Amino acid sequence: YLYFDVAKWSYIQFGVMVPYIALGPTLIAGVVTLGVMQQIVRAFGRVESAFQFLVLSWSTVVELLSVYKRLRAFERQIEEGDPGEPVAPAVTG
Repeated sequence: YLYFDVAKWSYIQFGVMVPYIALGPTLIAGVVTLGVMQQIVRAFGRVESAFQFLVLSWSTVVELLSVYKRLRAFERQIEEGDPGEPVAPAVTG
């Protein structure tokens, strides 16, 4: 899923710049100091890392969902009782 990887890494890279872009005008206007801005950026980073858990583990979640779907289809096939052809010919001795 290349498109998901591109979106994931774009989100992560853009997330680093968001607090600086949001706080840039207030820093230039002199409303906040550089130290206060760094504290806000650090707090934003902690919140962002909590959200990144879902983004970073989404491929594992999708993989587990596909395994679950395959197992459910396999169990349904077993419950229908349609054995079909034997897997290997009977051994005669």
